[in-house]
Amino acid sequence: IGDIVIRAEREDDRREVENLIREAFWNVYRPGCHEHYLITVLRGAPAFVRELALVMEAGGRIIGQNVFAEAVIEADSGENVKVLTMGPICVSPELQRMGLDIPGDISVTGYDNYTVSDMCSPAITTVEVDLNEMAHTAVTSLLQRMDDPKRPAARHVIPGRVILKASHGVPKE
Repeated sequence: IGDIVIRAEREDDRREVENLIREAFWNVYRPGCHEHYLITVLRGAPAFVRELALVMEAGGRIIGQNVFAEAVIEADSGENVKVLTMGPICVSPELQRMGLDIPGDISVTGYDNYTVSDMCSPAITTVEVDLNEMAHTAVTSLLQRMDDPKRPAARHVIPGRVILKASHGVPKE
């Protein structure tokens, strides 16, 4: 595969991304697919998070993609909870068929222990951090810098923990 770059999707990537999504989902869950149309609709929606529309590129071509959109979940209490939804997400069919074994050939680790990591096959090992502490630290640091712009930058370490799931292991030799 060579070097892989994850970067923001550009306007001129759209057709290639739509084709990749169509090929990746074609006849997987039903005859044909709708996911490539979904991405077109999402891009025009106010909830679409353009900054989180990402592509994975290798050898000058797009081999994977992921997008996010904002949503609101109404909790049992009646409270509206803002969330990010993810998807469609895909990698090119030829990469899906390379015969790589997770975790035998490659380990996969995600971030933040999202529920979706348990829905993957195999379940994805994740790094979990206290988001409240991270947000509090970031806001406090920002306010301090706003009060004193000459204040030197500081390094903050937010403790985290690795949650081991089926996607980790020692690769084969």
